[in-house]
Amino acid sequence: MMNDDSISMINKSSSSSSSSSSFIPEPSSSVGGVSPYFWILYNTYFHPPLFAFWTAFGVYVAQNYQVPNIKKLADTALIMVNIIEEKYRKPNRRGDEDD
Repeated sequence: MMNDDSISMINKSSSSSSSSSSFIPEPSSSVGGVSPYFWILYNTYFHPPLFAFWTAFGVYVAQNYQVPNIKKLADTALIMVNIIEEKYRKPNRRGDEDD
């Protein structure tokens, strides 16, 4: 059978363990004054060997394959959308016309 002292010890231990094992790190756990989230992103996406690899891969693909010009495609799509919008626009009422 449990008495009040053992219940209070269980409550204290469970509350202290839940706060120490939380997912969000404490601000004091930063390295060099930088957030730990920065280091996660850095090690995942911007790690220097990976960055060099993906840069070299992009250069290789751009030189050896016909990579479409995304800006030109986007501009063409925008022009087509504007033409369709003007074609199917509701006609102005007589009082709403701007000269």
